[in-house]
Amino acid sequence: VVDRHFGLEVVPRTEIVELAAPTFHYSGKYDDGKLPRKVGSFQVFVDAFRSASDVVPCLELLRLKYPSFDLAFHLELERLIVLDYIIRNTDRSEDNWLVHVTWLNRAGQVISSAPVPPVDLPDARAVVKIAAIDNGLAFPWKHPDEVRAYPYSWASLPNCRVPFSRALRSRLLPLLDDPDAWDDLVERLHAVFRHDRAFTDRHFCRQMSVMRGQLRNLRECLRNGGSPFDLLAMPPLRVEDDGDAFHARYGRRSDHGGFVRDERGPGGRLQWIRQVDSRPCFPFC
Repeated sequence: VVDRHFGLEVVPRTEIVELAAPTFHYSGKYDDGKLPRKVGSFQVFVDAFRSASDVVPCLELLRLKYPSFDLAFHLELERLIVLDYIIRNTDRSEDNWLVHVTWLNRAGQVISSAPVPPVDLPDARAVVKIAAIDNGLAFPWKHPDEVRAYPYSWASLPNCRVPFSRALRSRLLPLLDDPDAWDDLVERLHAVFRHDRAFTDRHFCRQMSVMRGQLRNLRECLRNGGSPFDLLAMPPLRVEDDGDAFHARYGRRSDHGGFVRDERGPGGRLQWIRQVDSRPCFPFC
């Protein structure tokens, strides 16, 4: 949902499906023709992609020999970074993002699909595609009290010191400045999250307050021409919209926060901004 909403195109198509199969685990006994359907996520398999753990060790070599690779890789990586930051992914190891590299000659013909060309091709142009898989440990209801060892495996890459591209800023800022786009994203996520048997509106509103804090930090970082490293250095926030059902039903606000009318957007609406008592996420420092 988040990937499509922001046009990031790094998550392979994923849908909620209902399936039944004799190979599934069932707690009771059923006839094969009357197996109950189970609800879950179904993701398109991406062929010929390599684990990032196979590609990252080659990045320095590729960056030095093939400038086209460095640019192509960076433009894809920054989309993954935005996705992970928005959903507050706590498990983006190198095993759950994949990389596909296609090497083209001057005529646009495919020379190789190996991460590193088998022969020296000084004029080759790289086409890079990243696939974000295994996105399940995301959307926490609060910012983690203790940062895990490697929440973002990409945080140590040199690309994190490079400012976000102008193309990405042009794509995202209109959505981040639009209050209707924020509301639309929350509604779409609600339609997905309610499939969880343990779903509650109270828990969902807490998850969305974390996500809104991430969106607000991302918006400010992009406006200021910052880099992923700058983004990770920003204090974690919880942003609770004044219209949230959570506050209408349970509202007791912390003394550590306050209503802020955000004149710069989205929409100048009242929001409850609370800085979380947590250190920025620097897993390699």
